[in-house]
Amino acid sequence: MITTVVEDDNMGILDASVLGGLQIKLKKDASVLSTLNITGISVNLLSGSTTKYTLKFTSCCDFNAIEIGLLSGIAGAITKLRVYYSYYYVSPLPVELLEFSAAADENKIKIAWQTASENNNNYFTLEKSKNGIEFSDLKRIPGAGDSHSLTAYSFNDDDPEAGINYYRLRQTDFNSNEKVFKVIGINYRKMKALQFHDMPFHEELEFSFTPLSCNEYQISIYSASGIKLYSEKRMLEADVQQEITVRPYSLKPGVYFLEMSCREDMIIQKVIKK
Repeated sequence: MITTVVEDDNMGILDASVLGGLQIKLKKDASVLSTLNITGISVNLLSGSTTKYTLKFTSCCDFNAIEIGLLSGIAGAITKLRVYYSYYYVSPLPVELLEFSAAADENKIKIAWQTASENNNNYFTLEKSKNGIEFSDLKRIPGAGDSHSLTAYSFNDDDPEAGINYYRLRQTDFNSNEKVFKVIGINYRKMKALQFHDMPFHEELEFSFTPLSCNEYQISIYSASGIKLYSEKRMLEADVQQEITVRPYSLKPGVYFLEMSCREDMIIQKVIKK
């Protein structure tokens, strides 16, 4: 709600009926954002003044300047009307977004966001783009309605494009008002699957692997419950298929998970020792 105080330098020649025929232009820098014809608005003298009047109206958008003029048909002799000051009440943000991020995770991209508070929030629409300009809906996720505590959201894009994937978050309240948040992007390079020579393996685990942009890879083997049982570093040549032999002699027969990782590149595959 905007409250504008106007001052009549003609020492009170204005009355409420004349002020009710004002035209208000909301501006941001040099651009006119909205024009309001407020004929019939309730206008009152500012308490303790004979020349200042208050007008209240609802703003459509953020602004940094107000221009007030008179509509045609209103007394043209009034030439010294000016805005004395303005202030406005800012309603609570529909959503206070703390985080919006994306990370490559094996053969998918995980998108996550977190809110500190939500007001009348119906749902989020996660959008995706190949060029960062044209977006299409990826997933609609229900919001928390009204919340004053941390709320976490996530979604997995199981079909990322090679190269940069762009994501955008759109929030819609129960009155169908929308807010669009910033665009984020992540460079995704799909790693080729490991090609095992013998599976199940006996003592030595042999496979073919083509690294991406990294050279120093961490090779790890985990139990089915996620406990790391074996680890070593290996220098590899990027973009060249190579034969790799791992010798995890201490492992007992069973099902395990082999992980190859280097910075943002990571691949995990199941292996079986007989």
